[in-house]
Amino acid sequence: MLRKSKSMRYGGLWVFPGGKIESEDEALHGDDGGSVDILATAARAAAREAEEETRVAVSPRRLTFISHWVPPAGEIAARGTSFSTFFFVGAHEGDEVRVDGAEIDTAMWLRPAEALQRHATGQLGLLPPTWMTLDTLESAMGSKRGPSSVERILAALKEAPPLQYATRSAAEGGSTVFMWEGDAGWASSDPTVPGPRMRLTSSPLRETPPGQGNEDLGDLARGATILTLKRSTAKTASCL
Repeated sequence: MLRKSKSMRYGGLWVFPGGKIESEDEALHGDDGGSVDILATAARAAAREAEEETRVAVSPRRLTFISHWVPPAGEIAARGTSFSTFFFVGAHEGDEVRVDGAEIDTAMWLRPAEALQRHATGQLGLLPPTWMTLDTLESAMGSKRGPSSVERILAALKEAPPLQYATRSAAEGGSTVFMWEGDAGWASSDPTVPGPRMRLTSSPLRETPPGQGNEDLGDLARGATILTLKRSTAKTASCL
């Protein structure tokens, strides 16, 4: 995981390597100059960004697609732009991580459960897609404790269908609720509809006592909101 430099957007938060698709990343279907293969293009971009930000060589052909995110319509309208974000996972083959010190100021290796625990205690600021991806990785590790096989985890992720996060948002009681398919209120963008839950609800960031690890979060992270995850098949969790 990488920590964004405080001068950058989302400064102080911890993220995975990533960035925008560039023209050099374009991949086409087949060998006859067909249409753009967006998934292969995104994988190429992911590999390139990983190498640029960490100096770790990644083969796009060895990446497994695990989730796709698009923002709420209201956010698209407000910003005048949209995004389509693909998450991939792959095995690390031994290169030493070296960050650029500009966009990224530090990096660390840790297990998904540890990252989520550090977040819960205020030591690690995360964005919702990062939290959900860590949760996906932890679930893929299964119920067995102790060392886990990278090959076993990757095999489990390859067998599972990629998760789709077409976000819909609405206001409720002074908070913003972000819903995904599977939530009873998702189809109508109405968070009050009773039924299953698959959502994040924002609330003001609770101050972490001095010495509890929040000193490195950066101004944006300290001004962020807590997002509480609710879903019908899992426990409630918190997310910056």
